[in-house]
Amino acid sequence: MRLVICAICIAGLAFAAGLEDALVFNPYYYMFTNADLLRDHINSKEAAITHWNEHGARECRNAHPTFDVASYFNMNPDVARSCNRLCDCGVRHFITNGHREGRHTWQQGNNGRYTIWNADKTVTVSTGGRMAGAIDSITYKGRELLNSYDHGRECQYAITVGYGECLNPTEAGSSSDGLADTTTSKLLGIRCDGSSLQTTSQSAFWLRPGEHEAHPSAACTVARNTQALSDYKFSKNVFTGYKGHNNVIVVEGQIDVPPHAEFANHFLQLEAPTPYTNGELTSFYTINVHTAAIAPYKPNQGETGTTPTIAATPDGSAALSIIAPQCGHGVDRHFAAWYFNEGSEAGNTGKLDVVCRWNDANAGDVYHTTAYIVVGTLDEVRGTIQSIASCCF
Repeated sequence: MRLVICAICIAGLAFAAGLEDALVFNPYYYMFTNADLLRDHINSKEAAITHWNEHGARECRNAHPTFDVASYFNMNPDVARSCNRLCDCGVRHFITNGHREGRHTWQQGNNGRYTIWNADKTVTVSTGGRMAGAIDSITYKGRELLNSYDHGRECQYAITVGYGECLNPTEAGSSSDGLADTTTSKLLGIRCDGSSLQTTSQSAFWLRPGEHEAHPSAACTVARNTQALSDYKFSKNVFTGYKGHNNVIVVEGQIDVPPHAEFANHFLQLEAPTPYTNGELTSFYTINVHTAAIAPYKPNQGETGTTPTIAATPDGSAALSIIAPQCGHGVDRHFAAWYFNEGSEAGNTGKLDVVCRWNDANAGDVYHTTAYIVVGTLDEVRGTIQSIASCCF
C-alpha cells in the first residue's frame, strides 16, 4: 500500500519541493498552452515561473505535456481525497511522492491536450484544440523545442498556390487568431493513445476576406479568399521511433485539395510540415547526411537546396532537424533555416523549412508526404540523420 501524505503535511513542503519542478512544469509549454498569459505579457521564463508558483498551480492549469493535475486526481482518488482536490496540493504530492511511487498523471484529452511519447518519455509530441490539432509542442528531456506563440508557428502544414499569403490555407489557424484561445481552423477528428496521434483538420485561410497583405507584392496585395475557412483538409499520423532510433518523430500526412481550388498556373507549394523552433535554439547548421559533417549556417539566406538544416542551442545540448524524401512525381524538396527576433523569450523563434513545389496541381488532387523530425543533442541529431538517411536521400 502506498503512503499518502496528508494535505496539511504536504502544504508544509511547498518551499522545499518547488512548484516549478521539471516533473510538472515547463515554462514555454506553460506560456504557449495558456495563451491568456501571453495576452497579459507574461512572455519570459522568469515571469512564467512566478505566475505558476503564485497562481497557475492553484488554478489547476496544465504546465507540462505529461502531467495534468486533474488527471492525477482522477487516476489517484486517494490523493484527491487527501488534498481535497486542491490543485497545488496535488502538484506538490507528485513532486514529493507520486513520481517516486510511479503514479499515473495523464488522461488524453482531459484538459483539451493530447500527448504521445517515446519509450522512456525523453521525447514528447503534443497538440490541442487551440491549434486545431497542429503539433504545438515537442520536448526533449523536458526542454521545449517548438514555438507556438501564435497560429502561424507550431509544426504545421501550409499551402500557397501562386498568390502568396493572399490564398494560403494554414493548418493551425489564421493571422487574426493571434493570441486567441481558439482558432478559425476546424479540428474534424483526433485520436491519441500515447504512442500515436492522428488528426484531421479543415484549415483556415491565413488572411481574412478583404484583409490586406502586410508586405504586398505583385502576387499578393489583398486576400483572394471570400471566406475565412478553406475547404482544404490536412490529415496526419504521428508516432515516435524509426529504424531503432527513439529520437525520431515520424509525420505521415495527407493533403486533400478541394474540387473548386484556385491556382496560378497549376502551382502548389506545400510546407510539409514546417517546424518553428523555440527561440533558445539560436545556432544553425547544414548537414551532409552521408558523413554527418555539419557546417555553421547563417539563417535568413534563403533555401539551401536539398541540404537539410539543424537548429540547436549554442552549447549543443538540444537540437532539432527535419528531413523528408522527395515529394512525389519526381518533385524535389527544398530546405531552409530562418530566425526571427521578436523581442521576447516567448516571441523569438526559428523556422526550418521543408518545402515541396508542384507545377501540375489540379483541383481535387490528393498529396501524401512523410517527414522525419529528429531531436536530441546536436551530436545525437547528426548521428541519427546519418543513420536514417536512406529514407530520404
